[in-house]
Amino acid sequence: MAGALRDDLRRPTVFATLTGGKIVLLVPPSMRPRIHAAALALAADASFLINVAHLHNTQDPNELLRLAVEQGGELFIGVTLTGRESREVVRWLEGSAAEVVGHVGGRRLRRQRRAR
Repeated sequence: MAGALRDDLRRPTVFATLTGGKIVLLVPPSMRPRIHAAALALAADASFLINVAHLHNTQDPNELLRLAVEQGGELFIGVTLTGRESREVVRWLEGSAAEVVGHVGGRRLRRQRRAR
């Protein structure tokens, strides 16, 4: 398999290739990721993403990628954060939320004052 995973780490490792108009993952079974069990995810832009694995009876990443592309729409590929990373994100979001409340809430209060 040309371009497949190599033991020689000095050469770039190819994890996916476009073959005949299809994306083919070149990840050996020992390195295949576990498919997340969540049926639904919420993106930071407030869009919802469905897990294609819940629509089809497969856990094969190659097949799931093919099926997701067939569904149309935008495709999101991600990984689960570690517990530590998740806690950092929550702390960051809490700080950001306070800033947003300050801006939006301040604007609302100014409008209310002007309306009086």
